[in-house]
Amino acid sequence: CILGVAVRAHPQYPLIIVDNRDEYYTRPTKDAEIEESTGILCGRDMSAGGTWCGLHTKTGDFSVLTNVFEPNRKPSVAHPISRGRLVETFINGEYERDVDKSILPDWESYMGFNLVFGNLYRFAREQQKINAGEKNAHQPSIYYLSNRSSSSPSTHQEPKVQRLSQGVHVVSNSYMDDTSWPKVKFLKQEMEKILTQTNKTFTPREMRDHMARLLTSRPLLPESQVPQYIKEEIKTFCQSKMEGYHSSITSINSGITIQLEEFDQMIMQSCCNIFIDYCKKFKTKSQVVMLVDNNGDVYFYYRNTDELIVPEPLLPNEASGVHGAQGRRSMDFACGGWKEYKIGITTHYKKRTSFEYHH
Repeated sequence: CILGVAVRAHPQYPLIIVDNRDEYYTRPTKDAEIEESTGILCGRDMSAGGTWCGLHTKTGDFSVLTNVFEPNRKPSVAHPISRGRLVETFINGEYERDVDKSILPDWESYMGFNLVFGNLYRFAREQQKINAGEKNAHQPSIYYLSNRSSSSPSTHQEPKVQRLSQGVHVVSNSYMDDTSWPKVKFLKQEMEKILTQTNKTFTPREMRDHMARLLTSRPLLPESQVPQYIKEEIKTFCQSKMEGYHSSITSINSGITIQLEEFDQMIMQSCCNIFIDYCKKFKTKSQVVMLVDNNGDVYFYYRNTDELIVPEPLLPNEASGVHGAQGRRSMDFACGGWKEYKIGITTHYKKRTSFEYHH
């Protein structure tokens, strides 16, 4: 998975959030929708019941999660809590926003996570005040939380709230802005290139399309750039399995079996590509783009990428005419297949869905 956040990095869109969710092919997922009982807009992991990304349409609270890659770590407790439940806690506003404050008394019950959260409506209102020159305006904030140390991704630490500074931030399965990961460095640089084009005016869909090209990039970055500690983690994991006379691993939630040599290649490719599609076993399953504009409107775009097949290598400026499964259709993924939700901060949410497949 990979998550990018641009905080006050573009004059039209003071907040841009992009997310790819990577999962095993057969792990059941429910597409994003607004749940009538709660008003929460999110997709659902049907195995554990939680979510990885969501927005409360009534309050504006949102959160997005990535896991930390740590195949050799054992849970700190007998029954760890699903990290997807953590996302819901923050969507429901059950947290403090005080910077450097320790929260989550049960933080050791979770495996490694990265969480970006905040309130999009509050962010939009404060940005409007700043644009209007109001003296009582406060700098709008987005927050980051992790139970892993940035100095050592394998080190357990009590999570404390951090405020994201102005600019582009990217996190995958390590810690925030760990540019030793090739894909993190690539996405950060490419987002910065687009957002420095401040002389251009983008409609929400045009900005979404720019972000979609990045999310669907397969640049095939050199595996030699993968951090050494990742290679050591893979080596240790595979050796421990072989010592136990195992030649493969099976995902509990998806039932997919992967040979150990495949696991090695799957992780290496995941470190080197934004869009993942490994041998019909592990794939980028969905994408999200969230925008807050200067008018105070919030845009939430979601698409299911189960049937999207992207050739490699593919760079952002080459992202068009990609073929769907079995060649049934081609999807210009710069604009196709997205569900669109436009939410005004002073109005109830409005939904508009568009599937723009090109034959």
